[in-house]
Amino acid sequence: MTNKTARAKWSGDLDSGQGSFSYGHEPGVSETYTKESRFEEGKGVGPEDLIAAAHAGCYSMALSHLLNEEGEKPQGVATTATVALGEDDDGFAISASELKTEVSCPGLTQEKLDRLAAGAAQECPVSKALAGVEISVEAVLAGS
Repeated sequence: MTNKTARAKWSGDLDSGQGSFSYGHEPGVSETYTKESRFEEGKGVGPEDLIAAAHAGCYSMALSHLLNEEGEKPQGVATTATVALGEDDDGFAISASELKTEVSCPGLTQEKLDRLAAGAAQECPVSKALAGVEISVEAVLAGS
């Protein structure tokens, strides 16, 4: 088992405060976040940015693995994840993660890519952690 650790600190109230994340191996990466960067389009990042990055990275690795398992030789898998954070009657919640991936893999058909792309969304550990969130996948072959 592998354990990963991140730390978050918040100072002040919600409206005027700010926080920081640190993650990764020493010395690690540090990012700041504010109410605006999380709930609006302010400067900095928010927790959902980190979830999107984790989902994109995990999914790219899972799809590359499935392609290889099927005898394909992927040259690259580039994925963008867009995580939707919204407010409903119960407060704020993540409602969806939209994955858009572009695959460079000579000889791969779009039909096979579609099948494996859907499978990767099921196998990716971050997708599993997001159970209950709508996950959509759009996969295209590079150059098409």
